Amino acid sequence: MTSTTRDSNGRFGAGHNANPAGRPRLTEAEIATRECLKVIDQTTPLLLAKAFERIEHLGETDLMGPALNVLAEILKARNLDAEQRMRDERLALAELCTGAVTH
Repeated sequence: MTSTTRDSNGRFGAGHNANPAGRPRLTEAEIATRECLKVIDQTTPLLLAKAFERIEHLGETDLMGPALNVLAEILKARNLDAEQRMRDERLALAELCTGAVTH
Protein backbone atom coordinates (compact mmCIF):
# COMPACT_ATOMS: atom_id res chain seq x y z
CA MET A 1 0.00 0.00 0.00
CA THR A 2 1.57 3.27 -1.08
CA SER A 3 0.74 6.73 0.07
CA THR A 4 1.80 10.00 -1.46
CA THR A 5 2.03 11.59 2.02
CA ARG A 6 4.97 9.40 3.10
CA ASP A 7 8.63 10.22 2.62
CA SER A 8 11.27 7.84 1.27
CA ASN A 9 11.70 6.29 4.75
CA GLY A 10 7.98 5.51 5.03
CA ARG A 11 7.25 8.26 7.55
CA PHE A 12 4.35 10.62 7.17
CA GLY A 13 5.32 14.06 5.95
CA ALA A 14 4.68 17.27 7.85
CA GLY A 15 0.96 17.96 8.27
CA HIS A 16 -0.09 14.39 7.46
CA ASN A 17 -0.81 11.44 9.69
CA ALA A 18 -2.47 8.05 9.68
CA ASN A 19 -5.67 9.35 11.28
CA PRO A 20 -7.03 12.17 9.13
CA ALA A 21 -10.24 12.39 11.20
CA GLY A 22 -8.18 13.16 14.31
CA ARG A 23 -8.91 12.29 17.90
CA PRO A 24 -12.58 11.60 18.62
CA ARG A 25 -14.37 14.41 20.44
CA LEU A 26 -15.46 13.92 24.02
CA THR A 27 -19.14 13.47 24.72
CA GLU A 28 -20.96 15.90 27.01
CA ALA A 29 -21.07 13.20 29.70
CA GLU A 30 -17.28 12.69 29.49
CA ILE A 31 -16.70 16.45 29.72
CA ALA A 32 -19.05 16.72 32.71
CA THR A 33 -17.37 13.77 34.43
CA ARG A 34 -13.93 15.30 33.96
CA GLU A 35 -15.14 18.64 35.33
CA CYS A 36 -16.75 16.95 38.36
CA LEU A 37 -13.57 15.02 39.10
CA LYS A 38 -11.55 18.22 38.78
CA VAL A 39 -13.79 19.95 41.35
CA ILE A 40 -13.59 16.91 43.64
CA ASP A 41 -9.80 16.85 43.35
CA GLN A 42 -9.57 20.57 44.15
CA THR A 43 -12.00 20.67 47.08
CA THR A 44 -11.43 17.34 48.82
CA PRO A 45 -8.20 18.27 50.63
CA LEU A 46 -9.78 21.43 52.03
CA LEU A 47 -12.98 19.68 53.12
CA LEU A 48 -11.13 16.84 54.80
CA ALA A 49 -8.67 19.23 56.45
CA LYS A 50 -11.60 21.23 57.88
CA ALA A 51 -13.29 18.05 59.13
CA PHE A 52 -10.07 16.82 60.77
CA GLU A 53 -9.43 20.26 62.25
CA ARG A 54 -12.87 20.19 63.86
CA ILE A 55 -12.23 16.65 65.10
CA GLU A 56 -8.89 17.60 66.61
CA HIS A 57 -9.58 21.08 67.98
CA LEU A 58 -13.29 20.99 68.78
CA GLY A 59 -13.56 17.36 69.77
CA GLU A 60 -16.24 16.63 67.17
CA THR A 61 -15.22 13.00 66.85
CA ASP A 62 -18.55 12.10 65.23
CA LEU A 63 -17.08 13.60 62.03
CA MET A 64 -14.32 10.94 61.82
CA GLY A 65 -16.49 8.21 60.29
CA PRO A 66 -18.10 10.40 57.61
CA ALA A 67 -14.75 12.01 56.73
CA LEU A 68 -13.12 8.60 56.24
CA ASN A 69 -16.12 7.40 54.22
CA VAL A 70 -15.83 10.42 51.94
CA LEU A 71 -12.15 9.69 51.44
CA ALA A 72 -12.88 6.04 50.63
CA GLU A 73 -15.53 7.02 48.07
CA ILE A 74 -13.19 9.52 46.43
CA LEU A 75 -10.45 6.92 46.16
CA LYS A 76 -12.93 4.53 44.53
CA ALA A 77 -14.10 7.25 42.14
CA ARG A 78 -10.52 7.93 41.11
CA ASN A 79 -10.13 4.25 40.22
CA LEU A 80 -7.69 3.56 43.02
CA ASP A 81 -9.21 0.16 43.66
CA ALA A 82 -6.36 -1.33 45.64
CA GLU A 83 -8.06 -2.15 48.92
CA GLN A 84 -4.81 -2.24 50.83
CA ARG A 85 -4.00 1.30 49.81
CA MET A 86 -7.40 2.45 51.04
CA ARG A 87 -6.87 0.66 54.35
CA ASP A 88 -3.45 2.27 54.71
CA GLU A 89 -4.92 5.72 53.98
CA ARG A 90 -7.71 5.23 56.50
CA LEU A 91 -5.28 4.01 59.14
CA ALA A 92 -2.91 6.91 58.53
CA LEU A 93 -5.74 9.44 58.76
CA ALA A 94 -7.09 7.85 61.90
CA GLU A 95 -3.62 7.97 63.46
CA LEU A 96 -3.22 11.59 62.38
CA CYS A 97 -6.50 12.61 63.97
CA THR A 98 -6.26 10.63 67.17
CA GLY A 99 -2.52 10.86 67.65
CA ALA A 100 -2.52 7.11 68.22
CA VAL A 101 -0.07 4.86 66.48
CA THR A 102 -1.39 1.35 65.85
CA HIS A 103 0.43 -1.33 63.90
